[in-house]
Amino acid sequence: MTNNNTDSSNGDGNAAAKNETTASNQTGARKRQQHKNQKNVQNAPKNKTQSQAARSTFKGSAAGSNPMKDIVIAQGNGNLSEQYRVYTNIMAGSAADDKAFGLDTVILNLKAKVRSDFIKDKPSPTAHSTLTAVIENGVATGANVLICHDPVLKDQMESEYHMDLKYQSSNWNQYQRHEEGFYRTAIGNVENEILTYCRRDPRMALVETKKDLVGFLLILRSVCTQNKGSVKVDEEYQNLVTLHQALSFC
Repeated sequence: MTNNNTDSSNGDGNAAAKNETTASNQTGARKRQQHKNQKNVQNAPKNKTQSQAARSTFKGSAAGSNPMKDIVIAQGNGNLSEQYRVYTNIMAGSAADDKAFGLDTVILNLKAKVRSDFIKDKPSPTAHSTLTAVIENGVATGANVLICHDPVLKDQMESEYHMDLKYQSSNWNQYQRHEEGFYRTAIGNVENEILTYCRRDPRMALVETKKDLVGFLLILRSVCTQNKGSVKVDEEYQNLVTLHQALSFC
């Protein structure tokens, strides 16, 4: 009887030990499987549509063979400062191709041309006339008068001046037409959300009234440099990002 009890006790102990070992192996297997699953998830290729921010669908107003076609500034298309750089460089190249009376330099330097850049002053009459003091009753009155001493030269110079004036005026008028055309393209290729920020500048109202290309580009540059911390920007636009978030929240 004693031996039978001992054998039974040993059998129960061996069974318990075996069950414990089996349970331990199953737990270890589950942990290894969980670790493998986690590793597979981490190494799984990411969906491009999830990893990349959606680009803007805005295409701008430029169409056909216009070099500015699809050259836009829009939220969602990356760094605005870099977008502005590409946008103005292509615009300047287009103006150069059009031989738009130096408008390419204007776009890059942001310094507008004025009428006096095209219309030159009338040549001095001293080439054909002499400035002579007016004498009355033997006393100088303080006034002066031009007395022509070469009528032929005078007529020639005046004729050439009027011909030049007509040509220069034509160039000035054509420059203004080019400038207005490029203004329309420039503002048409900027997304409405960006234009909203531009219109918060009080200067923008006059820019739109006059169709002032340089004025618009100056304001647009201020807006676009907001998302590049190394660039010093106009004070009124320092809170652009915060403003954008607030508008999005509303």
